[in-house]
Amino acid sequence: MMNDAENEKPDVDEKATDESTPDSSESREAFKGLTDAAKEAFKAGAEDASDAVKRLIPETESGVRNGIHDLAYGLAYALTFGTTLLKEITPDMVTEGFSEGSKAGKKAASDIVEKRKAAKEAAEKKEATDMGGAEPNVA
Repeated sequence: MMNDAENEKPDVDEKATDESTPDSSESREAFKGLTDAAKEAFKAGAEDASDAVKRLIPETESGVRNGIHDLAYGLAYALTFGTTLLKEITPDMVTEGFSEGSKAGKKAASDIVEKRKAAKEAAEKKEATDMGGAEPNVA
């Protein structure tokens, strides 16, 4: 025998199942529509961003190239103009002084380089003889 409480329980479950099924399906479809719309928006945004970057890179490269060109042009112009003007207005004795000073500076630098090479070779030779344990022959 069944009492009244047991009879009501199946009715409640059936009622809940019947009511939840259409709502659940509608919710899923609404959520699917929302996710599809979000996917499309992200896809469109990514494509727009990609197109913008593709347009920006050549413009940026062109701007950098133009800037480097203008900088090189200005530097070359200033150096050439300055040296040409200086060469034309400088007295001969100053020109000769620059020439002689340049030669003397070049010779001094060469002498220092040669002395450093000789000192390095001597140190390497000494290290080689110290490692071998033999005293170098001095004649």
